[in-house]
Amino acid sequence: MFNKNNWHEPIYKEDVKHVILNGLIAAILGGILGGALDYLFNVVLKFPISFSLIIMVLFIGYRTRRGYYSYHILYPVLAILFLILSIFFCIYSFYAISHMVIGEYRIYLIFTYPSFWISFITSPASALLFGINNLDVVYIIYGVIDFIFYIWAFWFVYRIVKGKN
Repeated sequence: MFNKNNWHEPIYKEDVKHVILNGLIAAILGGILGGALDYLFNVVLKFPISFSLIIMVLFIGYRTRRGYYSYHILYPVLAILFLILSIFFCIYSFYAISHMVIGEYRIYLIFTYPSFWISFITSPASALLFGINNLDVVYIIYGVIDFIFYIWAFWFVYRIVKGKN
């Protein structure tokens, strides 16, 4: 997957600028859209499956892929970092919508909540941890599926950006 000789290939500054710009835009927009959909499905409709990760992977993968003309091994690594940033924006927008619904409009204070940072750090395994703490078999199974889905998402965003090279 990562060959150390691939890092010595030439890289073009314009491609790096386009990849970073496209990746940041996709991470921000995909994260906000994903957080809104997570709130809609999980809180409003009580549907336990999250589709936000699929949206974030597609946004980041295809926007980053369109950002370069000549492939370099750095671009899939940047896409994985953009996916982590997108998960951060997804969780932030989920918290922001939750606080705006209850009437708390100071959403800039969300960064000071320890629960926000804990949910960001444990996001791939949050359902699994909840199921283990409450001894709920359904949430344990859902947590294992969710964890496998996160691993698949990171692999898939790498494959989309890598393309046919």
